Amino acid sequence: MKNYNNDKNRRPHFSGFWRKIWAEKRPQMQAHLDSLNARKILKADERVKQVKAIAHLLPNEPMSATRLRDQVAENWNDVYGEDFTSKQAWCLVRLCIKRGLFVRGQDGLYSTSDLQTH
Repeated sequence: MKNYNNDKNRRPHFSGFWRKIWAEKRPQMQAHLDSLNARKILKADERVKQVKAIAHLLPNEPMSATRLRDQVAENWNDVYGEDFTSKQAWCLVRLCIKRGLFVRGQDGLYSTSDLQTH
């Protein structure tokens, strides 16, 4: 077992580094953070549009979350040529659920029937 030194005062010169930078350059730091967030949102919107483009390939019947994940990953691979791990596919499906592309019914299954009219 390694003997780690967990002393928080080990590097005191870095103790308030980011607090100091934010205090000195708040407008620049805020602008940079806003631009990062805007790019992240645009990238997520693009991913959702890509899923919407392949939604017609998904089965019309309601599916469980895991089946939906597997279907999205399989169709994504067929259309775009990217291999998704189940973790990546699940993150993409959750994003699409959040954006309203997949709707959960009363029975707990997800439906894609309203997506067939791009």
